[in-house]
Amino acid sequence: MKTLKTGRDSDQFTLRFPDGMRARVKEIAECNRRTTNAELIFLIEQGINAVHGKKIEGISLEAS
Repeated sequence: MKTLKTGRDSDQFTLRFPDGMRARVKEIAECNRRTTNAELIFLIEQGINAVHGKKIEGISLEAS
């Protein structure tokens, strides 16, 4: 199973949050002992998995 790693060399994307959403994501991330970035990646993967129900191009969409 391929593990996704993020870092300074990873692709970057600017995202605008509605008021209060950034704080919600940060709080959820802290509860899950993840960074905010890791939580966002996890939530995006979960959304993709929910819609498509499968792995995409060898990327695991399951929680680690």
